[in-house]
Amino acid sequence: MTSIPIKMRDRRRANYIASVFVSLLFVFISTVLGFVLDRILRTGALFTSILSVTAALQVLFGLSVVSYVIAKILQGQPIVQSKISDWQKETLEKILLEAREVFNYTYDVRLFIMPHYSINALSVGIHKHEHLILVTLGAVEKLSDNQLRGLIYHEMFHIKHGDTDYLTCLSGTFGAPFLVYTLALESLRNVRKRLKKHNDEVHKKLVSRMLLSIFVLVLTTLMKPVGLLSNLFVNPKKDLEVDLQVASMVGVQHYAAILERILSDCVPLTQNYFFIRHLFFSHPNCKDLRKKKLNNLISAYPSIQERIDSVRLLERKEGSEGN
Repeated sequence: MTSIPIKMRDRRRANYIASVFVSLLFVFISTVLGFVLDRILRTGALFTSILSVTAALQVLFGLSVVSYVIAKILQGQPIVQSKISDWQKETLEKILLEAREVFNYTYDVRLFIMPHYSINALSVGIHKHEHLILVTLGAVEKLSDNQLRGLIYHEMFHIKHGDTDYLTCLSGTFGAPFLVYTLALESLRNVRKRLKKHNDEVHKKLVSRMLLSIFVLVLTTLMKPVGLLSNLFVNPKKDLEVDLQVASMVGVQHYAAILERILSDCVPLTQNYFFIRHLFFSHPNCKDLRKKKLNNLISAYPSIQERIDSVRLLERKEGSEGN
């Protein structure tokens, strides 16, 4: 399979500019939220300082680890550590290598497997050599090789053209309160379980860790209103463009079959990942299956039915041109 020429440079540039914009906006809105809390609670500049500094630190340092935080939340495992068969691992690695060649992408991309039986995938990462593609176990087991190729090509397209960088930045800024809240809540649950099993010395350390988790939970709860804005900065129509590009590369029939399989056999993920849902190939909770029109303002992508219709229209156009 030959490589495609480098295209859509404007898309990568636009994604970079958008990443800078949302980062600055995140710090600004967090500061404003802190100011409002201070005015209501009459706490001087306490919350203004805390929220503005926290937001700035998240932009400066937190974005470098957000990919692995998301992978942890989704229980993703590197493909070599996953429980899929050797031939499935070999197939996925071969498809990924092929995708990197087709998109002329010379940097590292790692494959992770999520232990969910839905058909889904996502890509995360901001810096070169740090991009991850996470594929659900359900996709590996239910899709053919050509359909898996379409799924991975879709995510590689996002990586190549900077969409993944921007969406990960969005998750690491506006989505950060929910990401950190989720991790802190999990930590608190683990500490509470361990408190019943250890001696006094270990007990004191666990209590300190519990208090830290509670503090983080309170802080991120205050910032949750900011996190609710994340999906406002996603353009749903971009996925229609990627669908058409990838469908023309792997074959319309194979690509449409992925969407049709999701439509007929969607298994919701075990948790509500609405704060990072814009990263997924399709809605993680199957809420857009039967809709035929573009979702509302805060949606992350078009409905499955609209995407199928768009791909089938491409098929008809190719057929008429062939005749």
